[in-house]
Amino acid sequence: MDDLNRSISQYVKTGQYYEDAKKWYANKYIFISSQRTYIVIILSFYLVALSILGLFYMETNPAPPVVNYMALTEDIAKAYAIIVPAGDANDSPQVQVTKYMVAKYVKMREAYKYSNRDSQLNFIKNSSEEGEYLKYYQATSINNPASPVMLYQEGNVRTVNVENVKLLQYNSDSSYKKAEVRYKASLRNLLTNKVITQDFIAIITFKIDDINVLLDKKMEQLNFLVSEYYVNEQKVS
Repeated sequence: MDDLNRSISQYVKTGQYYEDAKKWYANKYIFISSQRTYIVIILSFYLVALSILGLFYMETNPAPPVVNYMALTEDIAKAYAIIVPAGDANDSPQVQVTKYMVAKYVKMREAYKYSNRDSQLNFIKNSSEEGEYLKYYQATSINNPASPVMLYQEGNVRTVNVENVKLLQYNSDSSYKKAEVRYKASLRNLLTNKVITQDFIAIITFKIDDINVLLDKKMEQLNFLVSEYYVNEQKVS
């Protein structure tokens, strides 16, 4: 027992006890805290690197722009989306949207179904400048013997298939753009089921908003207005 006490006393006197106590305290509390700090720093570097890579990917692979437009339907329960190619995949988003709006205008203007007269008239009114709308209104009025209503009435349906949209002066400095639209119009008699199909070319002058400006200003409405519309009434090869 005396030997043990002497050993402990010597252990304390030499200072080795205090050195071992400091090492024990450092291993128990200080080193663990340092290790945790290093781990946090390393993880922070990894998170920063991942964030930089994510931002780089988003810059080099931007998401397609979203442009909202209004769609009218008589029965929302029966309405559903149809994927329609807007143009060549190499076209810019602005060109694709422009081609889509031009084609939609021609289809709405040239198609005919007796029950769709009101919605068709409203669409042309909202998508045309006043002069062009009045021209369309007079051409389709029941007071005009040559109007579709008087010619086709309820016994015929005219459908339109747009085959090509070519932008003629799209890159000009003028705010008005021009396009050539080739389409097939098929007139079907509902009684005899006879179909007559003809080819036409429509020349359309219009204005359309820049979708990049809309996105930058976070505007939701895309303005598209037709100022002049002409269709050659001859068959084309």
